[in-house]
Amino acid sequence: RTSLLTSNNPYTHNKLNLTDYSNLTVNDSITFYDFDIIEDKQLIVRTRNSKEKIKLFNGPTKPLKKYFIDAKIPQEIRQSVPLFFIENTLVWIGGFQRSNHYKITKSTKQILKIELKRKTITN
Repeated sequence: RTSLLTSNNPYTHNKLNLTDYSNLTVNDSITFYDFDIIEDKQLIVRTRNSKEKIKLFNGPTKPLKKYFIDAKIPQEIRQSVPLFFIENTLVWIGGFQRSNHYKITKSTKQILKIELKRKTITN
């Protein structure tokens, strides 16, 4: 249930130099964080446990269970949604919502890009 990011996981992560803040495109499968702040911290991916909370991006802190209910995420997939942590801080509900932690600012020099890989289904 817990793993560090490796090439065997359906996630990628890269450290990039930030030269133009406006060129960052965020969508449900890509998110960015301020690497200058998190440089020596451990990045962990796992599924949910009870009583976890997320500080929503530009929003309140919310229990993960309540977020799933409010976002109408079906119960049958909640246990398989990847949760990305930097140390013990939940920073991204993979494919859904990022947290307010480690935001990129105008003083950010390096960024951490995390991307969910999409599975290709062939007939």
